[in-house]
Amino acid sequence: MKAMTRVWWVLACVAVMAGAAVVAQVDQDPTNAVKILPKNYKLTFENDYVQVVRVHFDPHEFIPEHQHGMFRGIYVYLNDSGPLIYNHIVGFQGSRRRPFYPAGTFHAATRSAETHTIENPTDRPVEFLRVMYKTDPAGARVGGDFTWQRTYARLGQVLGENNETVQFDSAQARITRVIVGPGKTLTITPGVSAASTADRGGPPPAGLPGGPAGAPPAPAPAAAKPDVKPAPVLLIALSPADFKGMKLGLGDTRWVPANQPNQMLDNAGSKTEAELLRIDFPSRPLTKDEIDAGTKSYYESMDRTREAIKNKTRPARGNPDPLN
Repeated sequence: MKAMTRVWWVLACVAVMAGAAVVAQVDQDPTNAVKILPKNYKLTFENDYVQVVRVHFDPHEFIPEHQHGMFRGIYVYLNDSGPLIYNHIVGFQGSRRRPFYPAGTFHAATRSAETHTIENPTDRPVEFLRVMYKTDPAGARVGGDFTWQRTYARLGQVLGENNETVQFDSAQARITRVIVGPGKTLTITPGVSAASTADRGGPPPAGLPGGPAGAPPAPAPAAAKPDVKPAPVLLIALSPADFKGMKLGLGDTRWVPANQPNQMLDNAGSKTEAELLRIDFPSRPLTKDEIDAGTKSYYESMDRTREAIKNKTRPARGNPDPLN
């Protein structure tokens, strides 16, 4: 009996140590930025359609090796920040300098799967959102979709007035810049298209202040489509907003389901305008099997690239995009 007890005690210890090893391995996993770098990456919202992570880098901070997932999406810059230095280990190769981005800018990225370290060489903190789509790309790149890999700046508007301008439109996401004037109200209805670019007086200015020399002009906002099927909406506050019954801080989000009749943005009691991004999700969420298959394909590709680096053979350039 004592021998049997000792056996069970040893087995229990092994199980505990194995469990601890697994936990330690997960905690040290350089592929999970939210888990291993909670000071810098905070998950603020997630559902079947989208994941939102708030990112913060202190002045002159070095961010150790970590990896981001395979979903495409946008980066929403909450303050004047940058440039940053990205030292890519897997995915894009080598060191890249991300330019300065002014507050309110967003950048559309075809994919985000990469492993890197990051340096903030400036005296300014960096604050932005990673908004990753968990939906079917739905052929978003078919036919030469040049709206991806672009940066979209704030546009001039008539002060004190409401305004809605579509700046980005693809089969996977539609992004509208929304202004709610002081003392005014605006209704967000899922699936109802926003105003055309003519209401903003034309396309945004070329390039970005502080960006690289010869930066290409930002593309003109897309014209609104008259018939859009109901789709859920994510609202992102680009300025503090004190709507009646809904207070939003900078970078806060609000989800509007497709079956919700409307979301009233009542700014009647405020003396300042509120600015938001509205993201419509016309395509379906990916299934768990699709995400699992894409994740497996992605990690296999990363393993092959790491092995190529280890063996000093030339790895494949660029990032895998297993979901499209």
